[in-house]
Amino acid sequence: MNKLVLLPLIVASTLSYGADKLTCEQLTGWETAGYKVLMKYSAEVENVTPMSVKLKNLNLQYNIEGETLDDPENWGMGTHSYVSVTNTEGYNPRKYKNHSKFEILLDTRDSYGSVDLIIPTKNLNMKTNSQFKAYAIMTAISDHMGGTVQLDCKLERAEKNTFALTKAKVDKYLSDANNQQAEGILSYEEYKGITDMSELLSQTMTENSYRGLSNLTLSEVAKYDDASIKKSADKIIKAMNFEYQPYFCESIVKDFSFSDEEIAECMAKTAGMLKTMMKDEGVQALSMIKASGNEWGMWESIYLVGRNFDSEESIVIYFDLVHEI
Repeated sequence: MNKLVLLPLIVASTLSYGADKLTCEQLTGWETAGYKVLMKYSAEVENVTPMSVKLKNLNLQYNIEGETLDDPENWGMGTHSYVSVTNTEGYNPRKYKNHSKFEILLDTRDSYGSVDLIIPTKNLNMKTNSQFKAYAIMTAISDHMGGTVQLDCKLERAEKNTFALTKAKVDKYLSDANNQQAEGILSYEEYKGITDMSELLSQTMTENSYRGLSNLTLSEVAKYDDASIKKSADKIIKAMNFEYQPYFCESIVKDFSFSDEEIAECMAKTAGMLKTMMKDEGVQALSMIKASGNEWGMWESIYLVGRNFDSEESIVIYFDLVHEI
């Protein structure tokens, strides 16, 4: 008889809550156009695309000729808040190359004019924490003052689950499973600091070494880079219907005498899992690995491996089935 291997669900989740925080300040005073300027601003950073960034909940404060930001003895001062400011599309300056510009309008009775926040685009798109210099170009402040201020900035990235979309889909797949046997075939693991394929699979095998496998062989069924993942999702799903899903779903379903409708449902779910990984922003490269070995008969497995090289994280989704011969 055929035997189904039930795997424990192993999750090393990196999920946490919070926002990416940008803080820029010039608190000692920057001389510009004959004035000493103090300034500070902070915001949450939302990376919409590499060329489109939003500063959300932006708070800006400045003081001209004062000793502190709150010094009442000054030439001019102001505090302003904004729900969201998006960088200017197509910004192509002569001086501040490879920077993004955020245009701020000062529009209160005692503080008016405009300030352009000039921030290095590279740092706005970095996945990790960074420190850098940025600039604020002040124009027609109180109709008179203008100049450029240099600020010291730090961008603190909140820790996130890189594969949040995939993880949620796997959880839903498990919770929605109609039968316990089919539910047991699916498991997944997340790894931080590992993107090498051989190391990923080696560690996965080691964590499941109790199976006592022998004559183990691995073969890469297919591999997709970021471009092909984003452009060819439907084509890849169609190919999988021939390469993998009938073998996987029909084997499982027929082991338990399921109907053709249940075979189709199984294929739809696994196709949805694969397509989710293709759409997941965390997946920069996706590989499908077929593994086989001996354990009371012929053991076979399909691994879906998603990798993110920027954050050095990987996720491995695997399906296991044992065929007795």
